[in-house]
Amino acid sequence: MRIGFIFWGIFMFISTVQGNASEMVLNGTYRGKNVYVRNPFNPALDSFCVRKVWVNDNLLFENPRASAIQIDLSYLRYGDIVVIRIDFAEGCRPEILNPEVLQLKGAFKFLSTQANNNAIEWVTQGELAGGTFMVEQEVLDNKMWVWKELTEVDGKGNILRNQYSVSPRHLPGENKYRIRYQPPVGESEAIYSLEVVYTSTENPITFYPLVVTNKITFSESTDYSITDRNGKVVKQGTGKVLFVQEIRPGEYFLHFQNQTEKFVKK
Repeated sequence: MRIGFIFWGIFMFISTVQGNASEMVLNGTYRGKNVYVRNPFNPALDSFCVRKVWVNDNLLFENPRASAIQIDLSYLRYGDIVVIRIDFAEGCRPEILNPEVLQLKGAFKFLSTQANNNAIEWVTQGELAGGTFMVEQEVLDNKMWVWKELTEVDGKGNILRNQYSVSPRHLPGENKYRIRYQPPVGESEAIYSLEVVYTSTENPITFYPLVVTNKITFSESTDYSITDRNGKVVKQGTGKVLFVQEIRPGEYFLHFQNQTEKFVKK
């Protein structure tokens, strides 16, 4: 009898090879780390469960008398295919403690991404330990739409399923978000989620006047920048009142929230 299990890029099966013994086989790719096995003691046999361990058909050791086993893979090259076979006595079963270290490259994926009034949420599978996430929002900057980094989140590193949630920073109107997954150093390039859109019903920020002598007043405090007709930034900052006495007369563009409005400096 053979029973198979898939760990998102790692395949393991257990089969009965003799009347009183079974075999566990773990397939994957060497990622620079060793595999650890819990080796229970079987009082009925007065011995530990594991009898023999092979790596790529080479006998590594047999009858280890220890409750914890390290399978040393350091002699392999990074990226080599690994096939670990463990013979163990029937009636007890060893446990692979860190199967994720043999995870196949490219196994990571976003299962879902969504945004609502209270949270930006995403679900993943196939993470590697040490990865991070960056929540990004598309914003208007100097008449160009760019992705702005909002919040960094440490990955949980579980290869099965992970769920994340962060508080949003919605602007009035349409908000577009995406999640960037950065694997650990030495792994693949960044992976992006699908873009999600949430429309906020909050009132947008307004300002006055359109023809300015000394100052511009916003309906509430906001980040802003002013550019001339050539796109050169002449002033930027944060606040509810923007003083412009030092700016030369002419037409300018005021950027705030996801808005760009034209005004005239007298």
